[in-house]
Amino acid sequence: MTQADFLAILFYAVFMIAIGVIYTKKNKNSSDFFRAGGSLTWWLVGASAFVTLFSAWTFVGCAGRVYRSGTSTSLVFLFNALALVLTFFLAPRFRRLRVISWVEAVRLRFGRNSESFFTLFTSAVALLGGGMALYTIAVFLSPAFGIPTTPLIVGVAFLITAMSAMGGSLAVMASDFIQSLFITAVAIVVAVLVLRIPEVGGVTGLIDQSPDYMFKWTAVMRPEVLGLWGAALLINQTAVANSLHSGAARYLAVRDERHARLAVLFPFVGMLLMPVLAFVPPIAATFLMPDISLRFPLLNNPSEASYVAMAMEALPAGMTGMLVCAIFAATLTSLNSNLSVVASVVTRNLYLVLIRPKAPESELLLAGRVLTVLMGAIMMSIGLYFQTLKDIPLFEITLALAGLIGMPMIVPLVLAIFVRRTPDWSGWGTVVVGTTVSALFWFGVPPELIANFSFWGTPLTIPGESGDVRFALTLILTTVTCVAFFLLSSRFDPAQEPPERTSFFERMRTPIEEKDISGDSVGAQAKLIGLLGLLYGFGVCAFSVFAESWSGRMPFLATGAIVILTCGWLYLIGRRTVKTNGV
Repeated sequence: MTQADFLAILFYAVFMIAIGVIYTKKNKNSSDFFRAGGSLTWWLVGASAFVTLFSAWTFVGCAGRVYRSGTSTSLVFLFNALALVLTFFLAPRFRRLRVISWVEAVRLRFGRNSESFFTLFTSAVALLGGGMALYTIAVFLSPAFGIPTTPLIVGVAFLITAMSAMGGSLAVMASDFIQSLFITAVAIVVAVLVLRIPEVGGVTGLIDQSPDYMFKWTAVMRPEVLGLWGAALLINQTAVANSLHSGAARYLAVRDERHARLAVLFPFVGMLLMPVLAFVPPIAATFLMPDISLRFPLLNNPSEASYVAMAMEALPAGMTGMLVCAIFAATLTSLNSNLSVVASVVTRNLYLVLIRPKAPESELLLAGRVLTVLMGAIMMSIGLYFQTLKDIPLFEITLALAGLIGMPMIVPLVLAIFVRRTPDWSGWGTVVVGTTVSALFWFGVPPELIANFSFWGTPLTIPGESGDVRFALTLILTTVTCVAFFLLSSRFDPAQEPPERTSFFERMRTPIEEKDISGDSVGAQAKLIGLLGLLYGFGVCAFSVFAESWSGRMPFLATGAIVILTCGWLYLIGRRTVKTNGV
């Protein structure tokens, strides 16, 4: 990396902190801080959903999986898109819940005991996921900087926590929108430049030179294993996208039902587009860098550096810093969302309920900021722990967490939307039973037994095949157990339905009114974010002065132009709307 690269990273860091400072004064209460007063437009919420879904894991964990096992990894993105078809119909119902944190919806549906349980359990899971995301970005940055992951985890955690604590969800959403444009632009530029490398030879050369397993999925996984793995992925992605935990938490901030539906379109298109762009570098790395483990001896799983390694080969001086910023931005969105959700849940459903039931809004706002800092410190500690797990690739870590912890938590939060007659303990009871079953299967059944099961005909000997089967069987078994337990619990539902549960379902049927919306108007949001995006876009273009030729300047100018044109249009629309309406 050159001095221009480090300047690009410094520019990005200063810009992120500036966003936090700018939006600090817009947070007048806890509703503003945690969900932007339920006033955000569809393109803000949709952009946030998009970048949160793929994150830096796409360029690290998924890139490593593509390098090792081929493009079957694209099923993760395809099934994410399919899951969002159901979200299109559920998003308006999530917004109608009219709560500040999603756990408040759990209280309405399942009662106070479940509120406390899900507050503690899901906060722990979110912090675990955040720690893994910190480790992921450190894995990405380590080969770029040539330094160990520990100081990177600490530095990234500090920057993310500072921005979140100052600006709250408003700053997070504004940053997410600008970064979604920037990340997409950089991904396009990197893919094009990698294809232009003479040794790659364009799309035709990429396909012809790639290993057989890259596009022939059954070369890595036999058909029955591929089908089982795909079924597990589809179940997981559908449940996660449409639960009170993920769906409601994301769409509580949108303005109304119409904006909620439109917001789903952003991640839907993104999930179909990004794999096409993000997979080009790791595919090229398979034949240009077959010795990647020798290139990055500091990394636990060198294949996870395949994207950044190829990008650094293709990008001009100074653009590597922009790439680092883009991938960092992907993680920033995921981590900011985690911090915001955890802080809102702990503040609204633990501090307010158990510690200070009569706390005024000013105190809750301060508590939210303090707890954001505390959660950021815990997340950093977890990230430092993950780097000790030297033998487990990030892709497998993510899937293991989904099967062991994620699915038992998600199933009752999906069924709660559709199944009305279950007792209050059905929510936390399902989590306890599901987690127990998944842990017993994951840790109690030897991998050798799965690999040698007679159903396969011959033992599972292809690298990674046994792990995929283990994940799929764990997730499917856990899902079936959780669904059965939740539905059977309806036999113990009391005859008299609690009034809170009645309110839960009535809210989802009641359309949003103007009184349910506070915060900036659509025009004011477009004007401010458009202005910030213009500044960022021109900053990206300014780095073209470090390039030695026009061919070197074009990547900067193309990336900046995408941001400038989009945000310039937003600024003009917002300014005209504000001038017309006077707000």
